[in-house]
Amino acid sequence: VTQPHVPLHEWFLPQRQRAHETLSKYIRFKPYLQKMAQQANPGCNLQSNSCLGLHIRHSDKAAGRRQIPVEEFRVYAEAFVQEGGQQIYVATDSLLVLQEIQQSWPTHVKSRIRSLGQNAIRSKDTKAVFDMASHHTTNQEALVEILALSYCQFMVHGLSAVSESSIWINLDLHYRSVNLEDTDHIDAETFATLVKLSHHGEPVTKLPLPPQTNKFYNQLLLPESSSTKDASSCDGFVGVLHIAAVARGSGPSHAFFTSIANQLLLAERFNLKPWIHLSGPPAMSSILHDPKAHVSVNATKRTSGYQQLQLLADKNEWHLPHVDAVNSPTVQIPGSNLWSVYFEPIGPDWNHDSCTNKPLFVLDSNQVTEELEKRTQWAIRPWRLDGVEDAIWNPSNQKRWNEILWNMRQTGNRIVSQYLHVREPIRKRAAEVNPIHSSHDATCLAVHIRIMDKA
Repeated sequence: VTQPHVPLHEWFLPQRQRAHETLSKYIRFKPYLQKMAQQANPGCNLQSNSCLGLHIRHSDKAAGRRQIPVEEFRVYAEAFVQEGGQQIYVATDSLLVLQEIQQSWPTHVKSRIRSLGQNAIRSKDTKAVFDMASHHTTNQEALVEILALSYCQFMVHGLSAVSESSIWINLDLHYRSVNLEDTDHIDAETFATLVKLSHHGEPVTKLPLPPQTNKFYNQLLLPESSSTKDASSCDGFVGVLHIAAVARGSGPSHAFFTSIANQLLLAERFNLKPWIHLSGPPAMSSILHDPKAHVSVNATKRTSGYQQLQLLADKNEWHLPHVDAVNSPTVQIPGSNLWSVYFEPIGPDWNHDSCTNKPLFVLDSNQVTEELEKRTQWAIRPWRLDGVEDAIWNPSNQKRWNEILWNMRQTGNRIVSQYLHVREPIRKRAAEVNPIHSSHDATCLAVHIRIMDKA
């Protein structure tokens, strides 16, 4: 729910692991409930009497969940039997489900079916079973069904607290179950392979699973050391431009390219040595900051001042403020490792005397957003941003859109090529998803389709 980019099966795993640990520590079924479950689904074991649990809920399923047709379960039951499966335990709240199985499923499959029995409370329509009998009775039956399903080595199910609870008890079912409401669930043929491998003793880690997030996206990249080939003396520079902020609310592409590139251009115009040391929260955009990957880093530097560049609003031009001579105090400059996690660091050699004696300048997020990106004539932009006036976007009123973008793209290409060096793990991942071919005949068409939040 909070990670829509993560496949459902993968999203469930850490929750199921925590739940399994908690249940194992605290929850104990009464002996009479265990006996009822063992009578309903006895003797299950992977070696000689493997069991497939089918949880088919029909009567009152709601809350956006799909009522899964019985026929969808059948192909998995047939695949299970085909690969040597012995028992099939059906947990259902609907009498109609059992009737359909008996009427339409092949004999060699339905002859292996077990259930709680004919005396169990089941609905003949959409009425919930817990509205049909005493709550004590339905409580007992629900608990017995959960426990009986947990005895199985395989399971096919939908989204339900019953099936989920049985997985919490028997965590191996996470790897040997199929959630038919997961759009990425494995098909019956793949499930047959899963059953076969399990019967041959393969560990759960070797079984076929639904698509998983590429491991690249789950690893935390450690930041690069600040000592890089770009770290050099400040001889010949007027000062140092501390690039600490990006445009308000900007995402990765705008922040890391547009906002950073424009500040690098600003540094060039005033002959300042650029130093990228981005702010941490709350100053940094919540869209960019990830508390699991980015940590606060307070840089201790000897500087001769910590000033802000100022913009003359009437002329839309920048100028350097006057800096009084000071005695190079040691200051704590707050920031984070946000930049160095993804890019090679950019900055001066603070151990070099030529840098410690230079004034240090900085822009805040508002200056980057309103003054640099919207009101500065020479700034580069991915499109005409809101608030950019005609006099800034097309001062001569003679250039066409593609001409305006071409000039900015040339500048952007130079800045990116000179300063922005993406780290090796990211370059490697890009080459995996879109391999670079040496053949000139292997051309590639890039298609970027943005739908969700375009505004």
